[in-house]
Amino acid sequence: MKKVTFKVNGCSRQFIVDKDLVLLDLLRKDLRLTGAKQSCDRKGQCGACTVILDGKAVRSCLTKVDKLDGADVITVEGLGTPRNPHLIQEAFVLSGAIQCGFCTPGMIMAAKALLDQNINPNGDDIKKALRRNLCRCTGYKKIIEAVQLAGRFLRGETTPEQVRPDPSQGLIGVSHPRPSAMLKACGVAEFTADISVPGALELAAVHSPHAHAVIKSIDASAAEKMPGVIGVMTAKDIKGTNRLKYLVPDRPILCDVKVRQIGDPVAAVLAETREQAVAAARAVRVDYDPLPVMRTPAEALSEGALQIHSDRPNLCYTQPQIRGDAEAALARSAAVVETDFSTQITHQAALEPEACVAYLENDESGDLPILVVIGRSINIHFSMGMLQDAVGYENLRYEEAYSGGQFGIKLDITSEGLAAGAALHFKRPVRYIPSLMESLWLTSKRHAFDMKVRIGADAQGKLTAYAIDFTVNNGAYHSNGNVIVNRALWMLSGSYYIPAIKAMGRLVYTNSIFGSSARGAGPPQANYALESAIDMLAEKMKIDPLEFRLINSLEPGQPKSTGRIVEQWPFPGLVEAVRPHYERARKEAAGWNRKNNVIKRGAGLGTGAFGIASPG
Repeated sequence: MKKVTFKVNGCSRQFIVDKDLVLLDLLRKDLRLTGAKQSCDRKGQCGACTVILDGKAVRSCLTKVDKLDGADVITVEGLGTPRNPHLIQEAFVLSGAIQCGFCTPGMIMAAKALLDQNINPNGDDIKKALRRNLCRCTGYKKIIEAVQLAGRFLRGETTPEQVRPDPSQGLIGVSHPRPSAMLKACGVAEFTADISVPGALELAAVHSPHAHAVIKSIDASAAEKMPGVIGVMTAKDIKGTNRLKYLVPDRPILCDVKVRQIGDPVAAVLAETREQAVAAARAVRVDYDPLPVMRTPAEALSEGALQIHSDRPNLCYTQPQIRGDAEAALARSAAVVETDFSTQITHQAALEPEACVAYLENDESGDLPILVVIGRSINIHFSMGMLQDAVGYENLRYEEAYSGGQFGIKLDITSEGLAAGAALHFKRPVRYIPSLMESLWLTSKRHAFDMKVRIGADAQGKLTAYAIDFTVNNGAYHSNGNVIVNRALWMLSGSYYIPAIKAMGRLVYTNSIFGSSARGAGPPQANYALESAIDMLAEKMKIDPLEFRLINSLEPGQPKSTGRIVEQWPFPGLVEAVRPHYERARKEAAGWNRKNNVIKRGAGLGTGAFGIASPG
């Protein structure tokens, strides 16, 4: 142990610490300064934990406290408060640089360190200063603008009052700050891991290393004897259905008979500290009998393939879409392109891990206490219903904390089922703050699509027909898989009028990580195939790809692939607005290519019509 004295936000503090304690833990756990966040499992890769140490931006997850004697530490809480914010915090709010806000405190502290040294940075200076800070929401443009605006404030060129929109100007057409933006800028917006519950147990899950296996036995005897361990929970301890039903009740909170994807939880260890729980989880012995693994739809649909779920076939959903006679239209076409496209499974990579807090609250109106579950759902009432059935407890309230990135990934229950089940079983408050690796296992992914397409046009370049046969890798659990198929079909024809359509969508269980909503949720994959085929057909017919899109634009009074008639269609105007930029890009690419023989450039096009064409 070592005694160290240093300043935190201007106040001299003394601590007795061991050699392994990092500054992030001291700030969050001991001082309750939770503005600095943990995302990357202390690898120094995300920058969410950035603070200022002796005038320099540092990653507090890597900074050992025993080295800080005499140091000066500033956290985001030391800059300003929502009532008295720092000019940098004002700039981030007024620039629209704050979305989910999980990365914001770290961004602001990195910006502060830069502006303290360089009050008038250029774009490259800002990018270099923020190079260790990740953001998943904004695309960085607004963040860079915020740092530039902060510089203007600090140089006295303008003030927040001059920039702030007038509330009396109305709501439409005025860029008003987000209501929660200043709380996030000052580091006082509470995300789930920031919530302190006295006496809460810490949870660590035991995850399957197998993608498909029968669970023969679970031996937790060694884990139960380890320091700080309160107990181990398995499927038999969950009193409800132990199934999380979004549309189909097929995903266990804790697997009971078999596992169907890598990372499936099979047990939960509860201990006084997270470190104790993680150590004990490693001591739980699970005996598995591995089964054949089917990671692709082709494997899952092959002859003799095992059913991943005993009560449902691997081909779990099909949906056709037929309009006109596509085969006849393709046969008459002057040009046809036939090809295959595929997309991969994609993790959405929200910065915040899948944290959850659950506890029992006295209910003055009833005999049973209220089970309170705090998570990050995008549909709290639906999530509450899922949990009520799964854990077998009706008197339940779901609360949403601030969410560190969404992107559709928060549609499904993840850590909440484990935390809620443990709170009921042990009658103690429970915190489950998974590592980023656990979040990879727990969360759904964007579905992979395999698509076989045929598209034709007549001699004038008008589209005649489009045929697509697509198979969706649903992964191990259903979630909203059939919705993904249907949405891909609803928006199938994109921006174009296509007289004849022949489509078939298939959803297949595999042993890949289960899929669910991701930004766009189905149409982006199908639209990628359509747009690529449009480019290939335009090239085959020697028609400029922008012009080809324009002559095939849908028009008011014409139907989408579903038969839905559109009353207005501004796509031609969009094409004309894009045209000068497209011509410039082509000219620049051609100039580059004349001077370079190895690396070539081109001008790509892509369109989309999202959220339009659901039938009815």
